[in-house]
Amino acid sequence: MNNKLNLIFDFSNMAMRALFICTYANKGEISTFDTDNECNILIRKIAMDMAYVMRMFTPDRVIIACDARHPWRNDLYSDIENESYKGNRQKDTTKNWDKIFKSLNDFKEILKERGFIVTELNTAEADDVSALWKEKLFENDENVIMVSSDKDWKQLIEFIPSSDKFCLCFNPIANNRGKKYLSGTKEFFEWLKSDNSKTDIFFSNYNPWKDKLKNIKSYDSKIDFEEVNPQQIVLDKIMCGDDGDNAPSFCEYYKNGKKIRMTPAKCKKVLQTLNVESVKDLCQCTAANALLKILNETFKHEFDDFEPNERLMRQRKLVELNSNLFPQHIKDDFYKHSKNYTDKGKITTAGITLEYILKDSKFLEEKQEHHSRENSIFDNIKDLDKYIKPVNSTSLF
Repeated sequence: MNNKLNLIFDFSNMAMRALFICTYANKGEISTFDTDNECNILIRKIAMDMAYVMRMFTPDRVIIACDARHPWRNDLYSDIENESYKGNRQKDTTKNWDKIFKSLNDFKEILKERGFIVTELNTAEADDVSALWKEKLFENDENVIMVSSDKDWKQLIEFIPSSDKFCLCFNPIANNRGKKYLSGTKEFFEWLKSDNSKTDIFFSNYNPWKDKLKNIKSYDSKIDFEEVNPQQIVLDKIMCGDDGDNAPSFCEYYKNGKKIRMTPAKCKKVLQTLNVESVKDLCQCTAANALLKILNETFKHEFDDFEPNERLMRQRKLVELNSNLFPQHIKDDFYKHSKNYTDKGKITTAGITLEYILKDSKFLEEKQEHHSRENSIFDNIKDLDKYIKPVNSTSLF
């Protein structure tokens, strides 16, 4: 049994959240990040958040998944009039983005020097990178915890009962009830509740992660467990689209000047009628021409402006994190990249701090008085939600 744990950080997701927190952390003034000091605070905030998560889980390997500036899914919008992938996201023109990007890129280089695996692939998003790493690590019988508040990542959650192998998603951002969720499947949480003391005489079937994860709330009382169905997540996105990424719904039409589209209620009715519980089920129904018939009945409208199998493939490519749907060059680039890091990325994480990550860099000042002040600022900004835009309302690129 391989009990190694890999932590995969969603770099853009963490950077964007830290960016908005730091925007309003400068004594009530709105930061534009025109100064080195403002950018240094931003990087320290990201490093502090990463160190906190690493100390909590003490992984064997840490991977940083990064976004490409020109995602391959842009090309899928060629037949969608006046729309583009994530085209509803607006960049905040009040910020010095050149300076922010320079600081973030310098930070990535520091992470590489510290032994972290930083993965950036041409035209691939961090979602794709995480999916590829999860696939490879599962092949090696290694466990994965993904760190992101992006709901898309939850479709990668998985548990293999035969080997106790798991892929979980941890959202380090507390919701309005103060909860930070560690998400897994129903089968995973059933396994977590089961007795870990029944091992053979050689302890060969003992899994140390069961006890550690079972007691993770003792490390942070705000953490709660969330049971998710990853297949349901991707099915809902295929059918309803994703407003955050500007992904359209499976079908839509105009009636009296109003756009009628797939809603969660209609989606539930369609999937239940067809007895669809997985993407594989949906593909089979579509190939058998059953889906279009139910769509026409549900909407009371005859859809004749698309071919169902082609539309399904478009939707899957837009929202499903399945390497079989990725462009071949991304998979080729990942193979070359990951081959070089088979035995790397393994660092001591039990007592890691932001000081260790940023040691001897321009982001860590010689005088450390700012640390307690910054911790206080980041933890106690009142009514922060009214200042912070949703993570998916803007883009780093």
